[in-house]
Amino acid sequence: MITLSFDTPPSVPLWRAMLPKGRRLRPGESLPEIEVRCERLIPGDVASFRAVCGQPAAATLPLTWPHILVTPLHLALATHPELPLPAAGLVHVRNLIRQRRPIGLDESLSARCVLSDQRLVKQGLEIDLLTEVFARGERVWESVTTALCRAVRGVGEGKTVEPEPIPRPERSVGWRLPPDLGRRYAAVCGDYNPIHLHPLTARPFGFPRPIIHGMWSLARAVAELDLPAAQRPVELEVSFRRPIFLPGEAIFSASGELDGARRFDLRGRGGRLHAFGAARLL
Repeated sequence: MITLSFDTPPSVPLWRAMLPKGRRLRPGESLPEIEVRCERLIPGDVASFRAVCGQPAAATLPLTWPHILVTPLHLALATHPELPLPAAGLVHVRNLIRQRRPIGLDESLSARCVLSDQRLVKQGLEIDLLTEVFARGERVWESVTTALCRAVRGVGEGKTVEPEPIPRPERSVGWRLPPDLGRRYAAVCGDYNPIHLHPLTARPFGFPRPIIHGMWSLARAVAELDLPAAQRPVELEVSFRRPIFLPGEAIFSASGELDGARRFDLRGRGGRLHAFGAARLL
């Protein structure tokens, strides 16, 4: 087990993610066990986050905010020289978040994240990062972040099955995403990946225009769902399918509660699926 310990979140410059690793993952090889710990997360600008994601003010932390606080830990793990995967080639494909209780704005938080699982899929290698956030030793928030590495040869075949559209949504609303939204969200979350910032910086990575951060889409979806997270434990899952280009438009739809869950999806004007998921009160 490789353990990295920090008093406060590490500062990982973006250029480190672009550096090539010393070797590639060999066929059949397991990834090393890597754990990153942080004794004190830095609170950050919650008000600006709420503003850019369309969330109202509240006395507790936004549901997806801890993900932003622990992103430096994820970067430290992804850029570790013993991890034989290119950090810049990791694509965020899924997220599962469980908040066990409301988290106060002034609570002191610590965190740990660990590379918890790996599996070959058709598109490449998927890895899971398990993250736990603690308040005075109590685990209050956890997530599993799934990333795909296309640099590893995958296995399997078959077309990805997409979920059926929500036939009679309880809520449906159109979003207009301005061209500077990626830069505004980056200023809050600290993710200055060039694919999100400007056409000139996105084109070298194969994108004709910048794309919005997937976690912005999820945070905006939470605002539309209007979850009573201040009173109840909650679970939130999302799968990302296609990027949303900036400037752009998308349509958010959400079902009523069915079997304890509210389904939601995010589609383009032509019905192309960008993301889908579900929220459950626990």
